[in-house]
Amino acid sequence: MHFEELLTLLVHRGASDIHLHAGIPVLARFGDELKTVTQSAITPEFTQSLAEKICSPQQKARLRTFRQVDVAYSLPGLARLRVNLFYQRGSISAVLHILSGKDDSLNKVALAPAYLAFFREQRRGLVLVTGPIGAGKSTTLARLVDEINTHHTRVIVTIEDPIEYLHRPKRSAVIQREIGSDAVSYEKALLAAMRQNADVIVIGEIRDQATAAAVLNAVYTGHLVLSTFVSNDSSSVISRMLELFSPGERNIHRVLLADSLLGIIHQRGSVNRCVNLLRQRPPPG
Repeated sequence: MHFEELLTLLVHRGASDIHLHAGIPVLARFGDELKTVTQSAITPEFTQSLAEKICSPQQKARLRTFRQVDVAYSLPGLARLRVNLFYQRGSISAVLHILSGKDDSLNKVALAPAYLAFFREQRRGLVLVTGPIGAGKSTTLARLVDEINTHHTRVIVTIEDPIEYLHRPKRSAVIQREIGSDAVSYEKALLAAMRQNADVIVIGEIRDQATAAAVLNAVYTGHLVLSTFVSNDSSSVISRMLELFSPGERNIHRVLLADSLLGIIHQRGSVNRCVNLLRQRPPPG
């Protein structure tokens, strides 16, 4: 069975993640269970050829330099996958996370219509989607973008690593930039977005002080900014974000954050499970 055929079969069977590690068979995760799905072990040559196939020249250079890289891969008409390539024991491994390529997958996001309406109507402020790794934050972020794209005529600039959901223009112009191929870093791409007549700026993830500072600056200059932040609970999000800054900077950024924060959407599991919402400003009614 060819690689694309195996991926297609696993997508149809409902796998969420696929593991390709040299020396062991292919593994796939179905819910909370990890299953072996092939009899033969994967060879280092196979994972090396996979990296050669799906990586751009820039991504290959990042893989060689940093020993890991995130890549987007598509099964046309079926799904997109986020692929993490990394070295282990001298060979390349790959973990593929399956993202549905269909618009109806965004309907799994368990946010009440009133909250969706509230966030899409905002013109300025910060919305954070938080939760542990694998909770479905990217899907929720994509749903918020889709809500704005469906209901408003705005310029939306997304900055992602990699691009996970492809947004077709509906009423808005959606410009999607990928770190590595389209931009050097979140910080530089975010600063550029403020010069690109953007109404809405979407940052795949706030990872460091430079990105956090640029996010708050974008909000302060009149943009609506949507982003994700890794956190195990909603109560620690603000303090953990402030900890990205030096002690001398925290007071001013605390004021900016308090003034700009529209809400925190915290996910405890996959997108079709419970979603907690902390709001600074309640929706109308």
